[in-house]
Amino acid sequence: MRCKYRTGKLLGEGTYADIREAMNMDTGQVYACKIMEKKYMRDKWEMVNNEIEVLNRLSNDHPNIVTLHDYFESPNHLYLCFDLCKGGDLFSRISSKGPYPEAAAASLIHTILSAVQYIHDAGIVHGDLKPENLLFRTAAADDDSGSDGNSIVIADFGLSRLVGENPRPIKSASGTLPYMAPETLRGAHGKPVDIWAMGVIAYYILVGYPAFHRSLPSSPSSSSSSSSSQPQSHQSTEEHTALITEAHKSAILARDVRFPEEEWGGFSHAARGFVEACLVLEPGERPGAGEVLRHSWLASIVQNSLSSKSASEEMDLPPAVREVLEERLDGDGSEDEDEDDKTPTQNEIRRERTTLPRQRTEPAGLERG
Repeated sequence: MRCKYRTGKLLGEGTYADIREAMNMDTGQVYACKIMEKKYMRDKWEMVNNEIEVLNRLSNDHPNIVTLHDYFESPNHLYLCFDLCKGGDLFSRISSKGPYPEAAAASLIHTILSAVQYIHDAGIVHGDLKPENLLFRTAAADDDSGSDGNSIVIADFGLSRLVGENPRPIKSASGTLPYMAPETLRGAHGKPVDIWAMGVIAYYILVGYPAFHRSLPSSPSSSSSSSSSQPQSHQSTEEHTALITEAHKSAILARDVRFPEEEWGGFSHAARGFVEACLVLEPGERPGAGEVLRHSWLASIVQNSLSSKSASEEMDLPPAVREVLEERLDGDGSEDEDEDDKTPTQNEIRRERTTLPRQRTEPAGLERG
């Protein structure tokens, strides 16, 4: 059968797959195509089939979830065709431009969390939410306003799972370390891991590094020209990396989240409160997506964005956003507003960014053979 796609520009590389532009020669439409070599997949077939099943449930139903348009295979490769998002990912945006102002950050988190609620309502846990998996549809959408709600999409459902209404714990320590919940490190998790990740992402969007990032003194220098010292230097670098990893895991398991005054002093108490609400240690006590969507930090963004219910009816808002907005507008307005929760003007001043290395997903047992 004639292949109807022509592959082009390389967009990204992974352990067992590349992502390239692919044009449908019948329609001229260009997609992002994940191309997987079958010889490297081995025990990964279940993960790929799961991603296809999950996205078949979700695709085309929410503007902030990537759409799987097509999938097919050849004798040596498997192909998945997704939306082509030309604006890059959230990690690259913050690495190049720095953190978001608080109001824009709240708006962006609200948009992402509304999609997470939709995913959870469909009986699915994403399992690997992180800035690298949040993509902008267009380069123009990559700005500080946070106002283009349809511009950002949740992608990469390779570690997602169908969990249903009465989920059994997923017994695998998979994901990306800085965004892993404590229960993930212990080997079992469900929908609450996505809420934990949203807390870490909110922290990252505001200050430019993840909530549990830990650093140690620099590893011993490998600048010595002596060949006999090179193996020791290499070993020391590996040990240094292992120490950082263990420090990171320990911080997550102890929920040792810190809010340095020099970085958080200009933010509202509500912003910090949102992060803390997501980072509840026990998964059974962690709020669901709908509950955190109603947090005062996000609800104020919804209330301030529109002044009447009729305006919400005229705009194409996701159902979760509309529900929160209408709930707020139907209230009697008697809720007291803490003056300390108001975002001070200096929050609009861009903070000096911290550049971190791109984080890789580390599913258990999924390294290339």
